[in-house]
Amino acid sequence: MKKYLSILSFILVFTMSSCLNNDGEQENKQSLNVKCFNKITTTDGSKITEANYYVEFDFIANTVAITTSDNEISSSTYKIVGLSLSASGNKGYYFSSSAPKVTDMQGNVIQNLRITDFYGQYTGTTIKFRYSVNGSSSVYASPIEDKYNYASTLVFSTDEEQPFTWDSATYMLTYKLSDADAKAWAANLTIKNVKFDERMPIVISEMKLENITVTPTVQGLKLSADNIIPIMGSVPQERYSITELQGTVSPNFSISELFLNESVDLTFKCMGKAVQAKAYIYKRN
Repeated sequence: MKKYLSILSFILVFTMSSCLNNDGEQENKQSLNVKCFNKITTTDGSKITEANYYVEFDFIANTVAITTSDNEISSSTYKIVGLSLSASGNKGYYFSSSAPKVTDMQGNVIQNLRITDFYGQYTGTTIKFRYSVNGSSSVYASPIEDKYNYASTLVFSTDEEQPFTWDSATYMLTYKLSDADAKAWAANLTIKNVKFDERMPIVISEMKLENITVTPTVQGLKLSADNIIPIMGSVPQERYSITELQGTVSPNFSISELFLNESVDLTFKCMGKAVQAKAYIYKRN
């Protein structure tokens, strides 16, 4: 007889964020819709597409089924079934299969779509997927909004021997199609609770950096912008202009820890100072 997953874990995991919408009603079956981007990597390089994932959790059978569509992967909607569901205190819910069954919406196996090495993880903070398609491409899927709660921000000044360290900031990335190019992707970066100098009289509660260029790479996502005037309280603030922004979003996937090491690394200049930030979605010990 299969055991139910812990009720405590159930309550924790289904505390939804703004991009993860719980529409399940039954105690033993839950589902959610997640708007994601797919980073698809082949031997020719990487590209980003948009995809919606409908995820169904069955806590009786301890399985997960996922319905999604992406024209770069399949011309029709497909369903991935038979993913084995587990739970742990640090990983939340995680699910995988080396060769899951892939069907159309009528339950018929799609013969020309082979998905292998599927891994997914959902902690209530975010949800991630990774899988291979037809042995020729790999897919990394992530919500269009991700918040990195655990950050270390170092600020280097020419008049200071040691960098100023600030550990209370959070960094949120929201991905979107670029305003300048409908085929390209961009990101908005929201930085909260940050200081760039020990002598600053107040903490900046929120600054928004819009339309950062996003470039997919084999390792993850590259972020870049030459000059951005941040928005604070709906007002552009030239005094805090951000220049020479460079960043990397690194999934850092491993079979043992899944996506727990995912991070974003950022460098930029602000107020004549050089800033380095490294932030994680999950707290590192």
